[in-house]
Amino acid sequence: MKLAFFGGTFDPPHKGHEMIIERCSVLFNQLLIIPNRISPEKENKPPVSQKHRVNMLNIIINNNINNNIRIDTFEIDSVSQNYTYLTIKHLIKNYTFSDLYMIVGEDQLSNLSNWYNMKFILDNVNLVCFNRFGNMNRNNNIDSNIQYIPFDYPFSSSEIRGNIRGNIKLKHETINGEVHTYIKDNNLYK
Repeated sequence: MKLAFFGGTFDPPHKGHEMIIERCSVLFNQLLIIPNRISPEKENKPPVSQKHRVNMLNIIINNNINNNIRIDTFEIDSVSQNYTYLTIKHLIKNYTFSDLYMIVGEDQLSNLSNWYNMKFILDNVNLVCFNRFGNMNRNNNIDSNIQYIPFDYPFSSSEIRGNIRGNIKLKHETINGEVHTYIKDNNLYK
């Protein structure tokens, strides 16, 4: 069984995340979405509450026709820093699979050499990189372990948060309509 996991802050989850989830739900037998409590690189910018981010992710998952997607709250529930190698250890211990895949964006891949315990990560997962704008900045040290998927999505969660704070109308291609309604109903990112 091919098990894939897609981690991130998802603050908020946008249509780019939704497109990746949709694509991966057909590529893998099971897809885990793993929202983090807070990324070690983003400790000075805390996200909205875990409850809201999980609720928004559930909206996206419930709209997907595949039933092989679920949210794993291991990182949210963790009291320690969210290091990816700890998440991989959790997956190895708690799930049955023949191959484990980690879904990353090009920005994360380019920063992988700075990740804590990178060797353990590379020894235990296959990488699937959704690279924005078709840039194929190959890393020769780890390239044999990477499947590249072209991905052209120009918006980011930080841009969406900024637009909400600035009362700038969101474009329909940035965020799921139900997620947008949830954000408005709960007065998030103001």
